[in-house]
Amino acid sequence: MNGYFNNRFSILYEAFTSAVIGFILAIAVHSFIDFPVVKIWTRTSAVAFLILIMLDCRFSGLSRHELGLDTSLAAKKYLYGLTSGVLSLCVLLAAFYFFRLRYPDPAFLWSSFLRRSVEALFIALAVSVFEEFVFRGYLFSKIKKYSSAKVSFWTVTVLFALLHLIKPVFIEGEKFFPEHFAGMFGIAAVSYILMDARIKTGSLFFPMGIHAGWVFVMKTKSIFLDVPTHYSDSWFLPLFGSTEYFEGGLLSCLFLIAMAVFLTKKIYPALQRR
Repeated sequence: MNGYFNNRFSILYEAFTSAVIGFILAIAVHSFIDFPVVKIWTRTSAVAFLILIMLDCRFSGLSRHELGLDTSLAAKKYLYGLTSGVLSLCVLLAAFYFFRLRYPDPAFLWSSFLRRSVEALFIALAVSVFEEFVFRGYLFSKIKKYSSAKVSFWTVTVLFALLHLIKPVFIEGEKFFPEHFAGMFGIAAVSYILMDARIKTGSLFFPMGIHAGWVFVMKTKSIFLDVPTHYSDSWFLPLFGSTEYFEGGLLSCLFLIAMAVFLTKKIYPALQRR
């Protein structure tokens, strides 16, 4: 068991094992649940992978410090991250609203507002904790154990971006061009910002906060806002992103780069003060 986990290829073993376990469970559960097999498979595989990497952390001796889970200034870092994530996408949406790239949803209902907001918050917390622990916690620490911090940084950054592009296209069957072509730029900027936050704060809590804030805004935007009909035009999507991945366009990517500069200049120094 120790040999399975405590080596440089354990990540690949765990990914393969969790995929097999998830597939078997998906086939078994599908006959009882009216839900697509692929979606059941991705979720059960994710749970299996999380269990395996937690065991790997124990057998490999990865400490809380290496995983970025030190509790020093944890609450402050998380709140700074959450505020940065929420405000950044709210500013981006406000710019879209000003230029009539979004407008108030005529079908908005106050009766469903609280329920949908709570659902969005739950999803944001679950997604951010899971993905940050897996990518910028475990994967970053594991790869760095057998390689350099620079190699680990860029491996995780590229892998995170690729997986977020592969999922909608190859698993959910959406078109790569033009819907998700623009997402290449946005998700690359997102992945870099989160990895940079992990390095410069030495903690998972700041990128967890940013991630949660971003997901929350992306999930709640549909409660209030609708999109214009010209979002179906192919020339429009590379500039401003798709209806779902509005942070993906070239102009949105420039905004995210500006956000990264702001975090580096203003936020990270404040978090390092004792």
